[in-house]
Amino acid sequence: MELLDEAAFARLDAMGGGGSRWDRCGVPPTMLPAAPSGSASLLKIHFADRPVRDYRSAYPTDEEAKRQAVFNRALLNRGVLAAGNGLMALSTPMTDADIDAIIEAASGALAEVSAAL
Repeated sequence: MELLDEAAFARLDAMGGGGSRWDRCGVPPTMLPAAPSGSASLLKIHFADRPVRDYRSAYPTDEEAKRQAVFNRALLNRGVLAAGNGLMALSTPMTDADIDAIIEAASGALAEVSAAL
């Protein structure tokens, strides 16, 4: 906890990239309704074709839950662990190479979800 200071939080914010880094892994919305959300070191991809603004709108339909399950399994097969609801967290030991590996895994996982439709 002593290492989790303002500099560490600033680095986590930069690693998260405000969502812009995560947009690199996206599949065009015409192929798959998916949008990243998050703040700083927390992120999630929603498989919804509606705006996600609060916990009610984030609650997945059955179809969205199926897409999330395919996505999570595909991430895990690529060495990335996400929570059951798809939430991911970055941590201070991660490097830019780690972030790039996560983005690459997410890109492949999104392609699997798209192919499963």
